[in-house]
Amino acid sequence: MKKRKGWLVAIIFAAVVATDFYLFGASLFAFAWHVRHGFHKEAEGINFRVPLVCEEVDTILLNEVNFECGPSRIRRRDAWMTFNFRVESSDRPLVPIKEEFLRKIGEHYAGRRNTTLAGRAGFCLEYESEVDGMDPQNVFAHQERIDCSFGRDLHASFLGTANAANEFYEFMQTAQPVKRKN
Repeated sequence: MKKRKGWLVAIIFAAVVATDFYLFGASLFAFAWHVRHGFHKEAEGINFRVPLVCEEVDTILLNEVNFECGPSRIRRRDAWMTFNFRVESSDRPLVPIKEEFLRKIGEHYAGRRNTTLAGRAGFCLEYESEVDGMDPQNVFAHQERIDCSFGRDLHASFLGTANAANEFYEFMQTAQPVKRKN
């Protein structure tokens, strides 16, 4: 009888795990990240509030932090966000990419948006593209790339589905400068 009960528990557990993977997909890995790290990530004096469906992704680059917010059957959007803290060697401002080059890579310039990150004013340049051969009704057919500048030492970028772009801006808006104790 105990052996039968053990099998029943194992089958129920497997069914729950399979259902979770079906519904939540890669977000389960993000949930696991939150169990280990909580809901905040501090980097270079900025405290990022990390949504439950997102996780930090390791990078080999110094002075950079990446977050991935993966898609699932419930959450039909995808986002990759990078925050770069390297000081640029040039004062050359961030300007839109030339339309000729954008046409070659299948993108178009969508506009400029002013924003803030941890109290620092900046702006973002937005580019949109459509995935060839994909049903236009599919949310994954509409991609967006965003490049942001907050001075010479802080840059942010987004790559993902167009319906996740506002989450990127919300992510930046909720970031706070770390208050140091003297």
